Amino acid sequence: KEPGLMKFGHFRCLFMVPWAVLFSLHLIADVQGLEVLRIPNLQGSSEPNKDVADAAITSCPAQAVPKPAGIDFPAWVDLKTGQNLPCFQTYGFDFKMDLALSCLTSPTVGLKESRAIYVIGDSHGAHLLSAFQYASKLPVFWLAWAKGGWDDPIKKLEAPLRQVLSKDDVVVFNELVENDQEQQSYRQQVDALHKITSAVGAKILFIGDTPKWPQDPKICLMKMTPGQESPCATSQELSMSRQLSRKVIQELKASPDVFFFEAIEHYCKQGRCDIFIPGTSAIGFCDFDHMGKAGSAYLAPFLCDFLHRNGLAP
Repeated sequence: KEPGLMKFGHFRCLFMVPWAVLFSLHLIADVQGLEVLRIPNLQGSSEPNKDVADAAITSCPAQAVPKPAGIDFPAWVDLKTGQNLPCFQTYGFDFKMDLALSCLTSPTVGLKESRAIYVIGDSHGAHLLSAFQYASKLPVFWLAWAKGGWDDPIKKLEAPLRQVLSKDDVVVFNELVENDQEQQSYRQQVDALHKITSAVGAKILFIGDTPKWPQDPKICLMKMTPGQESPCATSQELSMSRQLSRKVIQELKASPDVFFFEAIEHYCKQGRCDIFIPGTSAIGFCDFDHMGKAGSAYLAPFLCDFLHRNGLAP
């Protein structure tokens, strides 16, 4: 299970690597020259459908992607303190429902004039945060917990969700599912969430997971040969076969209020996936299976186009 690092927060991306290694990686990154991406600049992208990419360029606003300094960091960590942001609670929101409600209504996110996007789930929901913040002008509210850190989250969040959700809101619910027991639990959570959203006319959006790397990307960067795949490179087919949440999502896809966005194809080329943001030398992932801010933001133009085409965003 995903460890919750009590001293430094839920942040394997940084604190499981010696500082000397981090310094070395920073030097490597400086030599390689990490690009400052513009979201609609899709040159070198692995997007297999050029029409979709072109639509994203024309219909979605340009946004500057943060430049990662060698190692990309996840959206749920405060880099000034090294601690999780308040809306990421390692062990969930038991006895903290006031905090959960404040995360789902925070005025710092923006004013909810008509509809909004709510990103909830474990860290595999939280690492999508930057993608949605860049992809839509709608306010993006969020809360998250560590994998395995909170039992029956949707049941416990039912009251605050019913309080904030309204017609045409979009709820993004993602959790990492790795075995049959977790798949059954995930199915129960999804069914419970669907009852809540369908009661008010809100939508559910599931995001297909990104690859899980055989090694930590930081280590692969140290071992790689320039111009070649990193030792982390893996096949898209293998990565997709490991995503047990897909079966549950397939059962619901027939519902007109349930949507699915395939993320992995945007990080892979000709069936191969690697740790770099396509078309750049920037690392998009901070550990075995989490995107950092820039890696997540790279997904924004594709996600933006999907939201528009399916009427999920104005």
